[in-house]
Amino acid sequence: MPRKRKPHVLFLMPFLPSPPVDGGKKRVHTILRLLSDRYDFTVLSFINKQEQVWDVPALKKFCKAVYPVLLSPAPVPAAEELFLPEIVKSCYSPAMAASLQTLLRESPPDLVHIEFVQMAYYRRWIRDVPVVFTEHDISNISFFRSYFREMTGWRRWGRVVEWMRLVKYQMDACRGLDGVVTLTPPDTEKLRSFLPDLRVQCIYTGVDLKHFSPGRQNGTSPREAEAHLVYVGHYMHYPNEDAILYFCREIFPLIEKLCPIVHLWVVGSGVTKAVEDLQKNPRIHVTGTVKDVKPYLEKADVFVAPLRLGEGIKGKILEAWAMRLPVVTTPVGARGLQARPEEHYLLGRNPREFAEKTARLIFDRVLRDRLIRNARKLVETTYDWDRLADQVDDFYKEIMENYRRKKALPAQSL
Repeated sequence: MPRKRKPHVLFLMPFLPSPPVDGGKKRVHTILRLLSDRYDFTVLSFINKQEQVWDVPALKKFCKAVYPVLLSPAPVPAAEELFLPEIVKSCYSPAMAASLQTLLRESPPDLVHIEFVQMAYYRRWIRDVPVVFTEHDISNISFFRSYFREMTGWRRWGRVVEWMRLVKYQMDACRGLDGVVTLTPPDTEKLRSFLPDLRVQCIYTGVDLKHFSPGRQNGTSPREAEAHLVYVGHYMHYPNEDAILYFCREIFPLIEKLCPIVHLWVVGSGVTKAVEDLQKNPRIHVTGTVKDVKPYLEKADVFVAPLRLGEGIKGKILEAWAMRLPVVTTPVGARGLQARPEEHYLLGRNPREFAEKTARLIFDRVLRDRLIRNARKLVETTYDWDRLADQVDDFYKEIMENYRRKKALPAQSL
């Protein structure tokens, strides 16, 4: 009996999801890995430098094909110059458009999945195939929750026009799609409030519980000589840089007074000059890119997530919970999580409260044990990627089936 053909899905991305060193890459990498037995995946992606082609073979374990395109931005068409946001202009590439059109012609997919807002521009070249899009962070709809908050005074207000371009672009891009994936219920509700007829599906970011399984029992008393805090992020992504700078400048000095044996590990890629300079404090250690964050989570006593910007589920918090590592975060860090303060994590609304809650976790073993037990149970029941991958599969099937029905309708009924 002939083997049934697997549906062909084309992923369109602004970067290769390999190595999976930050949240966005981990999400896509995990979907490719867990659904490769059900779909033939092709990845069409930008690379920033030619050396990144060496990351392609690892992706081919899960993909039918991977096509890297060297990012060399070109001027956008003059008619669109005033209307496109900067993030889209930075990824405009005739070479990417040509590669996409060639793939669509020579190896037509059953579905195209666009990841990240800057790639939605390429929707215009996709015809006769359903298209879905992942909205990773809808915070830009609110100016003061957007990344434009990073500026102050007249510089902030000078960015209002750019913010308006981005919001209009996001909404216009979503209108032409067959489906949109959001990462949290608040993001879903917000997008539906703007586009009530759009097919929107919330699929959480998950955690790989097989990999993020603690090798030692967290929640024991801190080491006699020292206690370790950890934060993980990609620091070229402004909310991560803002979070760690805020923590080190306003919170960490308070923790040092409460717990003189404390050390902080700043783990992750895209280290900026401001983040690198944090090491002027000998108790702050900046690792840069690491192959795996798990060893740093294993040796930590508390995970700190002092986020002030952005929406969406923070995969870093889920990984800490999976590793039985207690978490202190802000209202922004907790937004979108199906979790409660004092039951799954501690909440620090201001620098002093954040510092006091962190010190409390360092010294209170009973509290630590209770939080990590509840949090691990939560990720097992709600954020296990094995379960969430099934939701992605169901969404793909629904979108493809709806598209087939629509195409089959008689012309007069359309």
